[in-house]
Amino acid sequence: MRLLLTKAASALMLVVFPCAMMAGEIGPMVLPSGAVSINSDRIAMPTAVFAGDRIHTTNSSASLILAGGSVQVSPNSSIVYSPGTVTLDDGTMRVVTSSGVGGHVLNLAVHTASSGTVRYELRRSESQVSVAALEGKLVINDGHDQIRLDAGHAVMMAVQGNADGDAPTCKEGDKKCEAAMKKCKKKDKKDDDACKRAAAGGAAIGGAGAGAAAQLSTAAIVGIAVATAAGVAASAGIAGLNTPPASPVQ
Repeated sequence: MRLLLTKAASALMLVVFPCAMMAGEIGPMVLPSGAVSINSDRIAMPTAVFAGDRIHTTNSSASLILAGGSVQVSPNSSIVYSPGTVTLDDGTMRVVTSSGVGGHVLNLAVHTASSGTVRYELRRSESQVSVAALEGKLVINDGHDQIRLDAGHAVMMAVQGNADGDAPTCKEGDKKCEAAMKKCKKKDKKDDDACKRAAAGGAAIGGAGAGAAAQLSTAAIVGIAVATAAGVAASAGIAGLNTPPASPVQ
C-alpha cells in the first residue's frame, strides 16, 4: 500500500510541479527516489535547484522537473543544472522537453531541432559518449563540427584526452559566463569543475589541454528502434563501432 501511495504521489507531483512552474509559482525541482544528493548534501524530499547545482545519484534515481520539460537521472549518474540546459557529468540522463531544453556532455552541445515534444538521452562512461534521439530531431556540436540526428538514431564517440585536465574557462569577452563562473565556489573539486563546465556552456574551453573531449569527426551513427533506444549502450554499442563516421551538417 505504501508503495502504491508513493507512486501515486510521485505521479501527481510530475503533473503539479510543471504546471506551477509554468505559472511562475516555483522554480526547478528535484524529486528524489532513494539516495540522491545536491552538491553533496543528501535530500529526501522534493528540493529546489539553482544554476550550478550538481545532482548525484548512487543506486537510486531522480527527476529534475523543469518548465516545459523534465530530466530523468539514472542510477550512478551526475548532472549539473543551468537555466535552459543540463550538463551530464557522468552516467545517463534522459530529457523530455517541449521548450528546447538543451544538453551538454564533455564538449558536446545538444540542441533540439524540431517543434513539439523532443526526447533524447545522453550517456557518458570513462571511454565512450553517446547521444540518442528518441523523439524529434537534434543538432549536436563539438565546437568544431556539427551534425543533425533524426529520431530513432544514436551517435557514439570514444572519449579522448584526460578527464582531469585543466578547469574550463570562458571565451574572451563572455560576461555572462564570467559572472556564472564567479558563483562556482564548490568545496569539492569535481563539483566546482562541473559547475564551471555548465557556466562555460558545457565545454572545457581553453585549448588542447582542457580535459576529456569527444570528436564528431570520428563518431558513428547507429539506427535504432525508438522502443529500444534506452538500451543504446547494450543493444547498439558494439555494432555501432563498425559503422561509418557521421556526416557533418552542410
